[in-house]
Amino acid sequence: TEHLQAMGSTGGSLLDTKPFKVVRDATEKPLTSIWYRSQKLAKSWETSPEDVEQAKKFATAVAEANELTPEATAEAEKLVGELLEGYASRMPEAGPWLAYSYLTDTGYAGEEWNWAKNIPWNGSMPLSLDHFGGDPFAVIALRTKTDPEQFEAFVNWADSLRKFVSNTIAATGDDDVQEGFKTFDEQIVPLGEEFTNTLREKFLPALKNGQFGLVLDGKATTTKLQAALPSSAEPLPLIEPAIVLSLDDDELFREGLSDIFALYDKLLAAIREIDEDAIPSEYRIPDPEEQKVDGGNIWTFTLPESGLDEQIQLSIGVGKNAAVFSFTPKQVGRILAGSPLQLQGDFSANLAAVAILDWVAFADLIEPWATYVIRCGGIQQEQGTLDPSETIGPDSETEEVTDALDQLATIFDVFRCLKSATAKTSIEDDITVTRWQNRIEDLPAK
Repeated sequence: TEHLQAMGSTGGSLLDTKPFKVVRDATEKPLTSIWYRSQKLAKSWETSPEDVEQAKKFATAVAEANELTPEATAEAEKLVGELLEGYASRMPEAGPWLAYSYLTDTGYAGEEWNWAKNIPWNGSMPLSLDHFGGDPFAVIALRTKTDPEQFEAFVNWADSLRKFVSNTIAATGDDDVQEGFKTFDEQIVPLGEEFTNTLREKFLPALKNGQFGLVLDGKATTTKLQAALPSSAEPLPLIEPAIVLSLDDDELFREGLSDIFALYDKLLAAIREIDEDAIPSEYRIPDPEEQKVDGGNIWTFTLPESGLDEQIQLSIGVGKNAAVFSFTPKQVGRILAGSPLQLQGDFSANLAAVAILDWVAFADLIEPWATYVIRCGGIQQEQGTLDPSETIGPDSETEEVTDALDQLATIFDVFRCLKSATAKTSIEDDITVTRWQNRIEDLPAK
């Protein structure tokens, strides 16, 4: 019990320490929680230089177990050492972390302070929030540091690893193994080099500002998501996820996409040359349909074999300032059109990340699906199967399903008490600070 007896007598209060100045400055707020992790604790579970050394020893053991020559073992140790040292130079440096929350007039709010160093966030400028489709129900936008040197270091390491495997491990195999490695070097490696050059010369310069986002919207609806499912008498919202990339050079990005599509055709040809039965000779990726919209161009790939609603198509959009990847062309069009996010609060400062959730809109999307699933469950329990030609709606409800839906409505009423949640992350004096808040409205008393 010595550690318990020492509590309170080993140098003052935790509240007097430097990280807790954040809490001392917030004592006027009605605090509801405080969370703290010391630098010592953070160091104990994060990767350290000692861990890197242990990994080197593991590589040596693996090499010896495979009976590699001393020269090959030394080369393996060198490769692992270069990779780990490159990682170690870029991994975050542990620091204390502190968070607290407090009660507000409309819900809860809080702050999170992280003193870790060498983290990848870039908060040196405001985030661009013009290409997110106006009013989706959820958005995450962030900007990371870009590091071309890290890319080159990884490419060089990967090439060294390939040569090591080809020259050392393949050389000890039988004729079939050696022939396989030779074919790989002749057919696949050049394609890998083309891919690397496309990343280096097209995509990295086009995306050098490092900003990207995730958008979740729900403006499209369907009554039959998939051919094997029954139809719904009531419209069901489609949850539409999209990835948005901020572009510095849209022409380079378009060229990069063209290079990738061409490269895929070359890859199919190379695989067929290696094994003519691996891929049917008539198979190829169908050409996408292209359409011009306000703000850019959209390329769509249909999914006829999936049985999904025709609205669902793999879609890529490229505009002057943004590229979008989505499953619905209409969402891509909305995002490329450049409708600024409809936000509550000030997001004009220099920020590294922003997250926004309209909880009520999310509930409005989920409830029709929950209703549909319960109705399907009732029919399946009664009939044993679901008929894809059937239409499921209020007329198909059993008394048990109606009672379950009444309870579901109450659950979603409570669910909607949380109206919205927002968070934004900034870099202040090399400290990563996240401030968040949510808005809650209780149900009226009955």
